[in-house]
Amino acid sequence: MDHVPPPSNPHVDHIAQQPMGPIESLLRLERLRRLGPVHDKRVLDIGCGSGEVWCGCVADQRPLELIGVEPDESLRALAAATGAFARVGPVVLPADVRQADVVVAMGVLEHVDDPMVFLEPLIRATQIFVTVPNADSFHRWVGLELGLLSRLDELQAHDHAIGHQRYFGYDSFRAMLNQFCAASGHQVTAYGTLGFKVGSNSQMVQLGTAATVFSVANQLGLAGIDARHGSECYAKLTLA
Repeated sequence: MDHVPPPSNPHVDHIAQQPMGPIESLLRLERLRRLGPVHDKRVLDIGCGSGEVWCGCVADQRPLELIGVEPDESLRALAAATGAFARVGPVVLPADVRQADVVVAMGVLEHVDDPMVFLEPLIRATQIFVTVPNADSFHRWVGLELGLLSRLDELQAHDHAIGHQRYFGYDSFRAMLNQFCAASGHQVTAYGTLGFKVGSNSQMVQLGTAATVFSVANQLGLAGIDARHGSECYAKLTLA
């Protein structure tokens, strides 16, 4: 995946999809791997940011049609300029939800005022793929042990700076999705974590082994399907 430097826009830091460094780029690749093949599907990406996550997809992995939703005007322009999207707009259109084979919201629910209200328009989506930062991640447990965190779901200054309103734990995120599924008729067909950090992003970059750490964590079952200590939680929801 090509790395696109973040534009100088004061609102960019509040957009989860905007890449801010190599760790975030690795996480975006991990997200696409968990999403699975989409080359024959219509995909609606809510919170698409600059859209660069799709730029590294080879021809046989690109969506049949990709629609982006991004409230920030400058990021919409960047996403449109990638050429990956059929259309990029500022709001979710009901017709786009109905026509999409897959709706994705990667790194979005931690930013919104009310996650259940955010999910409500997706009640008839055939498949939904969501990711959120994981309060039960290994690196947050390390922070708790070191006294850097008072609790696992604590929001710190850097979280507020990038617009985080909450942390979900491995169990609390699943509970919220189960609540949505009970109302919508979806089933959680895959659930787990992705990525793996042993420290902060800057510390991981200094180690220079982030990709290796991610790979080993998956091999050892520290991250992946039904594993609870990766950097982010992910879930696939399928309409029954």
